[in-house]
Amino acid sequence: QLRQAILNIIRNAVEAGADQLTLSCAQQKATFSVTLQDNGPGMTQQQLAQASDPFFSTKASGTGLGLAITKQIVEDHGGHLELTSEMGSGTTITLVLPYKPVTMTEQMHASDHLSG
Repeated sequence: QLRQAILNIIRNAVEAGADQLTLSCAQQKATFSVTLQDNGPGMTQQQLAQASDPFFSTKASGTGLGLAITKQIVEDHGGHLELTSEMGSGTTITLVLPYKPVTMTEQMHASDHLSG
């Protein structure tokens, strides 16, 4: 699901006309974030406020579901989206997710389930 969320953001950036996309990750004490920053045309403040609303799209043939689904996926994982944009300067979207380190015992247990 998180892979789909990131792919939705990448697709939006490309379809908006971005030709550069920077992906970065950061881990804080209680959160892990994935930030995607593009150099597309950006959005107005009104468009930014509606960007994750279902069925809102700036594209003539867009469904307006990509970012809405992305937001729902991130929220289902206990996180939230942060969006910033400025006309002519691109858009930055950050997926902020709760971070819980996995212990060696948990890794081994998960590995047993995958191989069995």
